[in-house]
Amino acid sequence: MNVNKYKKELLKEKDNLTHLISSMQDNTLFGNTTDHTSERYSSGELSAYDNHPGDFATEEYMQDMQNSLTDHQQYRLDKVNDALNKIDNDEFGYCERCHNKIESERLDILPETKLCAHCA
Repeated sequence: MNVNKYKKELLKEKDNLTHLISSMQDNTLFGNTTDHTSERYSSGELSAYDNHPGDFATEEYMQDMQNSLTDHQQYRLDKVNDALNKIDNDEFGYCERCHNKIESERLDILPETKLCAHCA
């Protein structure tokens, strides 16, 4: 198994995900925040009186969806980082469940995988 090939792919994916997450966080209304703020700040309006309650619900839904997408990309980045740590610790390519080698065909498609095809 060519571990350097997988490390190179994982480092490239890590770079892509890092830039994507940063871009996604910059595109949210308040950057990287999970706390809820008042309606007037989230809508960009000085007053909440002239807006329909449905508008606030739509904006909240869109912000929740954006946060969910960002969280998913962060999860992918965490898996890539775990795989890179395994490479550094000479543990890469072994199934976490059965401890057998993960098939190279599977690693070619999912280098960050933790399980062999049988256990997955």
